[in-house]
Amino acid sequence: MNFPSNIFPFAYLNGAVVPVERALVSPLDRGFLMGDGLFETLHVFAGAPLDLEPHLSRLDDSCDFFGLALPTRAELPKIFGRVIASNGLVGDDAPEAALRLTVSRGVSPSGPPTVLVHLRSLDPGHLSKREVGVHLHELPLGGRGAADLVQHKSSSYAASALSDVWLRSRPDHKATDEGLFVSHDGEVREGASCNVFAISGRRMITPPVSCGILPGILRAAVCAMGSELGYEVAEATLTLDALLAADEAFVTSSTLHAAPVVAVGDRRIGTGGPGPQVLRLQASLMERAQRQVAQWRNRSL
Repeated sequence: MNFPSNIFPFAYLNGAVVPVERALVSPLDRGFLMGDGLFETLHVFAGAPLDLEPHLSRLDDSCDFFGLALPTRAELPKIFGRVIASNGLVGDDAPEAALRLTVSRGVSPSGPPTVLVHLRSLDPGHLSKREVGVHLHELPLGGRGAADLVQHKSSSYAASALSDVWLRSRPDHKATDEGLFVSHDGEVREGASCNVFAISGRRMITPPVSCGILPGILRAAVCAMGSELGYEVAEATLTLDALLAADEAFVTSSTLHAAPVVAVGDRRIGTGGPGPQVLRLQASLMERAQRQVAQWRNRSL
């Protein structure tokens, strides 16, 4: 069985850490057949899973919403640590990675659930977005789905997956491209895998969760940090015109943290490159990540 080269060799499946080629799920699993499942993606930085508690709290909310029992919930931090250590991601020099927790309802509607944890490396193209910026492209879809569903990381992720396929099919596709959902009346919603912010003066604006977007973990962190950095943070309607007219713009996600937006289509934002306000925010987020690494290492002793 062939696996993508960026997948790390060991995974956790239903109670055991095994070689990834042995992490096999039943073809009758409801997650495979119906997308009946949930997932969370955590950034592993210097061997530590960042924003652990916010991710697990969001998972708890989603499990409650979908009526999905998760008996191993209390063990997840230890499971993550086992998978990270089994793949050799230890110390300051450990490569950055994405840890994906996937939970499906299992073969039967009544469970038991299937729990899978695996790691993939973050490719240089993805990481370069932090430095060179992101080029957004309006997607030929109005959004990811019903507002009450998109607030959860459901395995029914078709709109985002198809958006990625659409972007990669473009003849001018670049590694720094990212899809942008815009409503039919010109309101920015979110990226295919990120939240969107605009900075105008000392005002930092991001679309509200109520418009039908995912409540991103880094989105919440940046909203709190923005206030600490002296911005007026507003969760408010953000039109495409307002985004294009902003002094600076950026996107947030667990693995990107904050990456500057340099253009939407062929329309440049600000100077068309990373601006000083986003660079300042990135530095604050890096300090935050390093504090979490220290906390994880102390917790693991």
